[in-house]
Amino acid sequence: MVDTVIPQDMRDLLIRLDQRVTDGFAAINARLDGYDRRAENIDVRVSALEAGEIKRAGELAGAQKLGGYLKVAVSALMAVVCYLGWQVELRPSHEVEPSKNAAPIPPR
Repeated sequence: MVDTVIPQDMRDLLIRLDQRVTDGFAAINARLDGYDRRAENIDVRVSALEAGEIKRAGELAGAQKLGGYLKVAVSALMAVVCYLGWQVELRPSHEVEPSKNAAPIPPR
């Protein structure tokens, strides 16, 4: 085995170069880890938004179905009330006699 002697200044230069390369790769890896964490956070937020959108769509469909049932029920109730109002108030089946207790109103 040949024992080679490296001059001290060359050795120091190689050590500094090695340290810079190591620090550069550490900075790059730290930056990439930060990007990965941000990407994971964005994925989590997007998943939460998508889940909320799916939930709202389901609730909206249920509300629309309930609104349809409510509209039919209110329409039927209005039809019954209008029919009964027509029968009782506007088209009585017999002649309405004035009350015998009412005071007569003199003509003007």
